[in-house]
Amino acid sequence: EGIKIDWAYAPGEVRVRTSPDGENWVTAVDWTREPQSAGHTTWESFVQDLNFDHQRHVAAVEVDMRGPQPWNFFGINQTALIA
Repeated sequence: EGIKIDWAYAPGEVRVRTSPDGENWVTAVDWTREPQSAGHTTWESFVQDLNFDHQRHVAAVEVDMRGPQPWNFFGINQTALIA
């Protein structure tokens, strides 16, 4: 289980945090770089699956990003939870 992110413009690194109540947050996927083996460059659109470290009850998801593209922004087309 985890989250599927359809990137328009991916960041240099991404972290996913979840909350069972919208107030208490825990890291489900620690800071990770985009997969270089996917055969794309950082400014191309692609879909990335990020698997949670273990099963968890999720009421809210937060996607933290750092390392923007040279033009200083990120872009997500769509996200979906993976069961």
